[in-house]
Order: sequence, then C-alpha cells, then structure tokens
Amino acid sequence: MRRDILTGMFKVASGNAFRQAVIFLSMLVVARIYSKESIGDLTLFSALINIFQHVVFMKGEFRLITERYKYECVSVFSYALVSLVCCCVFLALLFSFYQADFLLFGFYFFCFFMAFIPLLIEKLLARDGDYLGVAGLRVGDGLFQSLVPLLLSVFGEKSKFLILGRSGGGGMSLLMFSGLRKKVLLMLFLSFRYIKNGGGTIKGLCDQLSRNKYLISSGFITALSINLPVVAITVFYSAADLGFYGVVSRVLGVPVTLIAASLSTVFIAECNKVKRSGEGGIIKLMLFFSSISFVLGFFVFLGGVVFGEGVELLLGDEWLGAGALAFSLALHFSMQMFVNPISTIAITLDETRLQMFFDIFRLSLLSVVVFMTRDLALEEMLFIFSIFSGGIYLIYYCFFLFRCVIYEKEIKKPS
Repeated sequence: MRRDILTGMFKVASGNAFRQAVIFLSMLVVARIYSKESIGDLTLFSALINIFQHVVFMKGEFRLITERYKYECVSVFSYALVSLVCCCVFLALLFSFYQADFLLFGFYFFCFFMAFIPLLIEKLLARDGDYLGVAGLRVGDGLFQSLVPLLLSVFGEKSKFLILGRSGGGGMSLLMFSGLRKKVLLMLFLSFRYIKNGGGTIKGLCDQLSRNKYLISSGFITALSINLPVVAITVFYSAADLGFYGVVSRVLGVPVTLIAASLSTVFIAECNKVKRSGEGGIIKLMLFFSSISFVLGFFVFLGGVVFGEGVELLLGDEWLGAGALAFSLALHFSMQMFVNPISTIAITLDETRLQMFFDIFRLSLLSVVVFMTRDLALEEMLFIFSIFSGGIYLIYYCFFLFRCVIYEKEIKKPS
C-alpha cells in the first residue's frame, strides 16, 4: 500500500513542482513589468478563491471521493456545479464592487468559474486513483498562469491580465490532455442530464448545506484565518504593501497551498480506503504523511529565509519590502505545510463539528492579534501573527493525533 501511496504522491508532486518552477521563473519577469498595486489586486483575487473554495461546492468535492457508488457521484457533481454558479455570481459582484467597475462582471464571473472548476475535477480524478491526471491539471495551470500575463503585457500593465492567468489553467489542462477531457466531459454530460431531469434544485442545495454545515463552516473559517493577513493589509495598510505580501505568498504560500492540497487529496483517499477495510492503520498513515509534510515544511522555512536574503537580486531593489515580509512569514507558511496535508483527518474521524469550534477559536485569537498589532510596522505585525499561528497549528496537530489513537483503540475493541 505504501508503494502505491508514494507513487500517487510522486505523480501529484511532479505536476506541482513543474507548475511552481514555471510560475517562479515567470514571476521574476512579471514583478518587473506589473506594479505592486496590480499584484495586490491579484493577491486579493487569489485570497477570495482560497477562502471560498471551502464553500463553493458545499464540500461535495470530498463526497466524490467517499461515495461508494459512481451513480451517486453524478448527483454530488450536479449539486456542486449549481452551487459553483451561484457562488461565482456572488464573488463576481463582490470583486466588481471592489474594483468599482460592474461592466467587468462577466469577465470576473468567468475567471472565478475557471479558477474553481479544477478543484472539483481533481477530486473526481483522485477517486479513480488517476493522480497523473491531477498532475496534468497542475502542469496546464502553471503554463497558463505564467504565459498569459507575459503575453498580454504588450497591451499594457493591467491587473486583469494577471487575474486571467490565475484563473484559466483548468480550462487549458482540459484542452491539453485528451484522456482527462473525456472523463470530465462524460461527468458533465451526466450532470447536465441530471439537472435537466429535475436534479440540482434549491431544496436539494439546502439539504446539502445542512448535511455538511459543520464541515463547510470549518473550512471557510480555516481559510479565512489563513488569509487573514490579506484582509488586514487591505484594511489597515497600503495597496503597495498588499503587493509585497502577494509576491511572498506566490513564492511561499502558493506552493504550500498547492502541495498541501495535493497531499491532502491523496491522504483522504487513502484514509477512506483504510477506514472501509475496518482493519485500522489510520494512525500509521497519519504519521507517514506528517513525516513527509514536516520535511517539506522545513524546506519552506528555509526557502523563506533564502528568498528574504536574495529578493533584491531576484526582483530588484523596489521589492526589498517583500524580503522583510518573507522573514516574518517563514514560520507561518512552514507550519501550514506541516499540518494542512493531514487536516482532512477530521472528515475521516467524523469530527467536523469539533474542528469547526477549534477553527472558530483560531480565527478569533488571530483576529485579536492582528487588531492589537495593527499600528506596528507590517513586518512586525506579521512576525507576531506567525508565532501565534504556528503555535495553534502545533496544538491542532497534537490534538488530532491523540484522536487517531483513541479511534484505533475503539475499532480494535472486541464487539
């Protein structure tokens, strides 16, 4: 089993490695073409995606993995599509209001839709163990996200070009990989037929929301706490500061989010296999995955220090502010890398309600920390934020490791 897990992780990680390498290399040019304010707009757009990805499908993407029968997946996928359209309408209106340009509503709707849909497709592929397809999504996303801003820069320096690049990778992946396209088109066809025949109703959406309310709330609150610096900088600091943070998040935060999400996809799939077998072994699986994520977290911390030292050489002296933020955020992103890949253990253990209360505590504490330090220099505020965030991540990991021990003991008790 461990060999299969490593194979799946390698396929996903290779796609992420290629994606991040291409994005990083393109960023060396993008940072010299686009302004801090434009990159700040991209940062806010990405933060909205990171926050609302836990709401947009009402956690139907995880049910695609856990449902026993494939015909049930059609219903789940259909409701996820209806929910996606509703959320994209809301987010497009919200971002149009922020930009004070409602004429671009259709453009922002398209961008949000294309940014979210690969997240749903990933889980569909993971259900069948098609980790090569997941890697293909990442490769296409990386190419599109890197090339579009560079090619369109000949028409001027506009944040819309960065946003378009951030959102279009999923569609490009479907065009690049014919095997991936066939699987997705089949599911789309079955889902549209299901909706046409009366499925995907508002009542059904409300039932889905009620069924997963704790899981949805927990994911939303977790993402909000992770992206709290973006909210704080938008409210208390300047647009240029948001641009500095955006560069750091692309160097450290984006790979952490992508790698953690990919490992999490493999982790929850393997956990559900172990759980369905009824033979135990979840704690060994968690320790195995967390040992890998710990090593990756160390390299993320090291990467933050190296980037902080070399930012002037890489991006120019106008981006020195990003180097100071990289030092402050290294601990925060390294602890994210350590804990986030195994955070879906709460789903396997049916502890989503408990996780929601834990996440409320984390968001409340970090919000107080940010508010109390808002008058400090940005790098000082983020350093204090990182210390508290890292401590909470460590408590979270220890708690659910303990819950895994209890779970293993319970299933081994004689009936």
